Amino acid sequence: MSLVISLTACGGNTKQELTCSGEDARKQWYQRGYDTAMAGDNIRTFEKLKEQCGDPMARETRTAFIDGYTQGALEFCTYDKGYSLGYENFDMPSVCPFEIRADFVKGYRDGSLAYMDQIKRFEKAQDDFTDEAERAKRINDANRARQSAR
Repeated sequence: MSLVISLTACGGNTKQELTCSGEDARKQWYQRGYDTAMAGDNIRTFEKLKEQCGDPMARETRTAFIDGYTQGALEFCTYDKGYSLGYENFDMPSVCPFEIRADFVKGYRDGSLAYMDQIKRFEKAQDDFTDEAERAKRINDANRARQSAR
């Protein structure tokens, strides 16, 4: 006998059947752990999912989730992923364990600095444009005043 729970994705449109015990449970919970890490979510997500299954959850199910999460974290916690999240101005997720966090954090900081630099360049360009527009308006106003004085 296997117990099945339904999970609704963030958008509310997609439902995923998740088996809590039985033959398919290990594969599904491994994938769920992997997906959780790749989404940048904390491993404590497992506890929320576990509550939906109740007591009959097999020990192998928890192990499968942790194994999947570990693999996902190894793939997620890279310099490139950190840079990407920092550059896109996302909050730093807490998915990366201390042992593999250094490169991710360095990438995140470098990405954040690049994002801030881009914002500063944009603001400067906007200020320059505003200054030019004001200068053009003053020249136009002066030309009109000269023409009307004639």
